[in-house]
Amino acid sequence: MLTKLKQHFAQKERWRWETAVSWYRLRYREAAEVSRCLYLLSQADACGRVALRFQPGAVARLWVGVANLYAPLLRQMATDFGFTLVPLQTIAIDMQPLIAVTDLPWKRPFHAHLCHGHLFSSGVAGGSAWPTPAEKGVRLLSLPQPPPVGLGLDGTWPSLSPLADLLAARPEPDRWLLGWGEAETMLSTAGNVNLYGSYAADWLTRQLTHTLAVHHAGLVVLDGRGDLVPRLKRQAAVTRLLGRDLSYVDMDGAAVVDGFDPLAPVPGESGAAHRARRARWMRQMGLHQAGLELLETAPLADLNALQKWLSAPAQQRQRVAAASLENILERLLSERQLRQWLEWPVNRYAILPGGTLLFTCREQGWPQQQLLLAVLLAACAVPDIRLVLHGLPWQQVDMGALPARTLVSNGPPLSDALPLLTACQPAHIPALAQRYLKDDPVLTEYLHLLRPGEGVICHAQGVTHTTWVEQAMHKPHPQKEIYAYAFR
Repeated sequence: MLTKLKQHFAQKERWRWETAVSWYRLRYREAAEVSRCLYLLSQADACGRVALRFQPGAVARLWVGVANLYAPLLRQMATDFGFTLVPLQTIAIDMQPLIAVTDLPWKRPFHAHLCHGHLFSSGVAGGSAWPTPAEKGVRLLSLPQPPPVGLGLDGTWPSLSPLADLLAARPEPDRWLLGWGEAETMLSTAGNVNLYGSYAADWLTRQLTHTLAVHHAGLVVLDGRGDLVPRLKRQAAVTRLLGRDLSYVDMDGAAVVDGFDPLAPVPGESGAAHRARRARWMRQMGLHQAGLELLETAPLADLNALQKWLSAPAQQRQRVAAASLENILERLLSERQLRQWLEWPVNRYAILPGGTLLFTCREQGWPQQQLLLAVLLAACAVPDIRLVLHGLPWQQVDMGALPARTLVSNGPPLSDALPLLTACQPAHIPALAQRYLKDDPVLTEYLHLLRPGEGVICHAQGVTHTTWVEQAMHKPHPQKEIYAYAFR
């Protein structure tokens, strides 16, 4: 009777503790460091008890759980000890009895507790629902080293052999640079590229910095999020080009420097082509057909001159057409800061195709979106242009009309484009893995491990890893000694 009563209270205590645990998926590089961290956490002066769950397979999984109160401490130690934690939203409570063990059974699934440095694991006959150190377990936790796939922080990507159409002996102006492959080989591609990932701006900053350093002519970068072009402006390879070889337009800038004319002609553009581009821009903004017919008779001028022309009596007599065009222009010029930019009609396209145009507009209002699309239409009118599109209103972009060398960041797929995946938030990885990695569990795991500046090229022959960053040196962190002293 006494034994049953003890079991009842043990199960009740176990249930109370398990329902107040924060769970994280654990990945690491050095097993000894993580083992020591968990050992310190399990001491009476810290958490007192740490839970572990393990699932073997082609991609193994290891989860660690601590009482909710100590979750911030675990996350801080992960930062200091060099391992990663991915929080779980829900996890089923496991009430299997636990028994003292001298090692964990890494060949099969298990649920374990590390209590005051003592190990207790499931899957063994007997045991207790709420084991205590008095039951004597081993005092050293040993994690697999090297970590198997799913537990490690580094992935070994399969390489393509040969990569004849991706290898580049030197940078060429008609190819996109894609970073460094194995054995310090430069990778590049001709044609279109589709870039996907939560950290696409970081990858693009590195890629475009290299691109501008070796060949800056005929490049247009449109940034509709404001997290790419301002970064580029701070790079030494970009600042040396400002003025003569590079034009930088920030529509969110506080001061009016030179202004901007979205309707300016591009080099070599005929009058008929200029009129067709202006009409196309107005049409996609919803201009009435009568307004389009009236626009055909308007002079090729900037927006302010167009407004003045429209106010003349000859145009005002065509009420429906004039009202339709007036509404579009008033909406474009409704914001004071944009109106100040547009009141100074400077042709920023004149630097093309011999130079580079960087255009950013982080605000997502309707006028800002239309200005982005105006620059896009102008860029498409320049022969042999290289175009980078980041954060545009994709539903308004005619993807079939883009140049043959276009790089699209997190946008609709281009025809015959080479997909390139960068570091991504965990929530976005399943969709990318399903589309481009055929849901391969190992490749999907490696996708989780990408760092900013790294990417995965999804070639027709397979996948290959590329990077713009050097391998990081994993040095000991002095904070570890502080933890060891505090929990001693």
